[in-house]
Amino acid sequence: MSGIIAQEAAQDAQQVGGKAASLAQLAKLGFNPPTFFVIPASACAGSEPITGLTAALRSLGTGPFAVRSSAKSEDGAEHSHAGQFDTVLNVAAADVWQAAQQVYQSGFGDTVATYRQLKSGGGGRRARRHCPTHD
Repeated sequence: MSGIIAQEAAQDAQQVGGKAASLAQLAKLGFNPPTFFVIPASACAGSEPITGLTAALRSLGTGPFAVRSSAKSEDGAEHSHAGQFDTVLNVAAADVWQAAQQVYQSGFGDTVATYRQLKSGGGGRRARRHCPTHD
């Protein structure tokens, strides 16, 4: 599976989530956020590592890496899921795929479902997960 989204291309919050799009915008404006790339949710749901992951990691350096979420519904004007999705720190390059899957799965946990249910007044919806990786 291919589809790693480079920092420069991570502009659309509907595609990469608010956190990744905001970091990309900061870089575009001349700020120096941590360099990252996005592993799309469709790839995180699969069992095989996404094509291009090794090259994308190499472009960031030797690590260790942080694997964090950037779901499009994670942070918004009406709610914030701060602290409810897993973040995996100090990840070796060989373990990034496993960490990305862990972060992805955390979006489907009881805590997130309960939060959504409370904020929406009923039936919690599951987020599309995006997993930016940056150091």
